[in-house]
Amino acid sequence: MTISAISGNITTAAMEPRQRRETAPSALHPPPQLRHDTVQLSDTARAKSLQLEGNTPVEIAHIMGADIKSVNGYLKALVQTPVYLTAAAAQAALATLQTAFSLHA
Repeated sequence: MTISAISGNITTAAMEPRQRRETAPSALHPPPQLRHDTVQLSDTARAKSLQLEGNTPVEIAHIMGADIKSVNGYLKALVQTPVYLTAAAAQAALATLQTAFSLHA
């Protein structure tokens, strides 16, 4: 765009729309491919999931390609889940513990 600061006029070339070269939109931007979300489970989680589906430890070992001792260990493993307390619940739990320990002191 050309603007003349002295005369205050804009040239007519600057006012004309630009010529664009047309290209096929699919050539520039292919359509997005949908991807499925995947989660990779630990061996313990996978074994427990297979057990919940009704598989026996022997079947789980076969499915996972693991030996039966490993599968038995996976199935006996404890899965820890986080515990979340509200402020009020935490204060109540603390008060209970303080009372319990003050009685034994």
